[in-house]
Amino acid sequence: MNTHRIRERNRLLGVDEVVVFEGAGYDPQSRRSVDRLATERDPREISALVDLLDVWDCICEPMQWMEWPTCSLAFLTGRELVAEFELLSGAGWIRRPDGDYPATDPDSLERWLAARSVTV
Repeated sequence: MNTHRIRERNRLLGVDEVVVFEGAGYDPQSRRSVDRLATERDPREISALVDLLDVWDCICEPMQWMEWPTCSLAFLTGRELVAEFELLSGAGWIRRPDGDYPATDPDSLERWLAARSVTV
């Protein structure tokens, strides 16, 4: 594993909660304006989600889809937004800060969401 990948993984695993919400652009200062679909605080479940969002092994160039996200995932420590990822085309693509990447296991990602009553 490269250093950047390890650092990102540790940063994501250190959060208090993950909020699944409609749209994009989570603002921790005005949480009431966010339509929360689910909240996860179990460290094991957050770890499983981090694994599903890992696109470092993707042998591809990032895309730039002009698509509004199906839903987004906000990784929070207290009121601090640590990271946000957006899901596109159901859970087939993951929008990261550096571009859009194909999900490595979209079916498992959809199951993770469905276990929290979120359909994509």
